[in-house]
Amino acid sequence: MPAKGKPKSILALELPEIEKRTPFTLPTSHLIKVDEETWREQPGRRVSKTLLANKVRAAVDEWRANRYPGLAPTSVSLRLLQYWFDEDHLNDHRITAVGRFQYFFCQREAVETIIYLHEVRGFRDIKPLVEAFYEEPEGSAGQQTLTTCREKGCPAWQSRWQPVRERPSSWRYS
Repeated sequence: MPAKGKPKSILALELPEIEKRTPFTLPTSHLIKVDEETWREQPGRRVSKTLLANKVRAAVDEWRANRYPGLAPTSVSLRLLQYWFDEDHLNDHRITAVGRFQYFFCQREAVETIIYLHEVRGFRDIKPLVEAFYEEPEGSAGQQTLTTCREKGCPAWQSRWQPVRERPSSWRYS
C-alpha cells in the first residue's frame, strides 16, 4: 500500500477508447502504455502470456471463420452455436447499438473453444492438448531449461511438467 492515501485501483484508470471497438466483436487492436499518462493503439490482438492461449485462439478463429467445420450438420452443438451467435433474440438488458441482444465476444470465444477442443479435436486429457498447442514464449529459454531439468531431475521439472506428461491415462476430463 502506498504511504499516502488509498491504493491505486486499476478501475480508477481512465483509458482512451479505441474507435469503433465494441465488446461484441473480435478485438483488432489493443492499447500499449507509452508512459505514465500516454497510451497508443497497437494493431492486432494482444499476445497472451497464458500457456497454449495464442495457438488455441488462432485455431478457434480459423474454425469460426470457416463456419465450424468438423461438426455434423445435425449436431446439437452446431445448432446451439447458430442459435446463440447468428439469430436475433428477444430484447434483454444487454442491448447493443443495433438494438438486439448479443453475447460479448469473450463469452462467444469461450464457448467455441470448449466445443472445438472437446468435440472437433477430441481432447479428453491435458497431455495431448499441451503437445498440440504448446509454444515457447518469445525470448524464452524455457524449453532448454526444462530439458536440462528433466535430464538432471531438478524439482522444477518434476513439479511443473512431470504430472502433465506422466499422468496415468485413466485421469480424463470429460
